[in-house]
Amino acid sequence: MAIGYQSGIVEIVAPETGARVRLLEGTEWVESVDWSADGSLLAVASRDTILVVWDAATGMPARRIRFEHSVMSVDWRANTRTLAAGQAIGFNSRVVVYDYAADRRLFDVPGMRGAWSPDGERLAAGGIDSPMYVFTADGEQVAQSPVAERVTSIGWHPDGNRFAMASVDDVVIVWQSAPLRSVARLALDFPLSVAWSPSGGLLASGT
Repeated sequence: MAIGYQSGIVEIVAPETGARVRLLEGTEWVESVDWSADGSLLAVASRDTILVVWDAATGMPARRIRFEHSVMSVDWRANTRTLAAGQAIGFNSRVVVYDYAADRRLFDVPGMRGAWSPDGERLAAGGIDSPMYVFTADGEQVAQSPVAERVTSIGWHPDGNRFAMASVDDVVIVWQSAPLRSVARLALDFPLSVAWSPSGGLLASGT
C-alpha cells in the first residue's frame, strides 16, 4: 500500500501489518498515487510540475515526466502503460493522457482530476467549477453534465456503469455514466476522496 504525505514523501507499507517497506523521497505535497495493474510501477502526482513513476522492485525513479503545471491526479488505464494526469490551471485545468511506453502525450481533455473506467474504455474528468465529462479512450467526448462542480476525487464503481465524485461543495455525487445523470447526492463535510469496495456494495469518502 502506498501513502502520500504533504511533505512529499510516499510511504510503502505492508497492509497486513502496517510495517514500513520503503520510503520514496519527494519534495512537494503528494496529491495522488496509483499502482500499475501488475504492481511494478507506482505513479506519484504532487503539487510540483513533475509526475514521478517509481520502480516498485528497486525503489528508484523509473521516469520523471515534466508538466507545465501542478499535477493533481494520476490514474493508470487498465492493463496498459497509459496514464491520465490532471493538471491544475484554474478554470483551464486539463487532464493529459500520456503513453508511458512510447514516452509521449496522446491528447488532453478538460478537467483537473481524471479516472479511467475499470475496463479502460472511458475516462471521467472534472475540474474547478466545470461540468463533469466522460470521454472515450481516444479522447472523444461522449457526455457532459449540465452543472458545474469543484471536483476533488473520482472513483468508478466496479461495474463500470457509474462513478462517484467528491466535491468541496460538501457533497459526494454518484453519476450514472450512460446517459450521464446524477443518481445520488450524499451530504458530507468537505469530501476529498472517494473509493468503492471491490464488490461495489460500499462507498468510502475521506472528509
